[in-house]
Amino acid sequence: MVEDLRLDSLEGVGPVTTRKLSDAGVHNVMDLIVRGPVEIKSKTLITRLDHIKPFGV
Repeated sequence: MVEDLRLDSLEGVGPVTTRKLSDAGVHNVMDLIVRGPVEIKSKTLITRLDHIKPFGV
């Protein structure tokens, strides 16, 4: 299930990005989907999300 997928299983998400997202309350792929790029950017100061690749691409 999507909520069980770890953030670091996504291409382009390493330990630093995983830590920033986790500190902002984003702990899995479902959290990433639900929150969306605007909320994530405002909470994490991560300015680029375009390097994160969806599964199978």
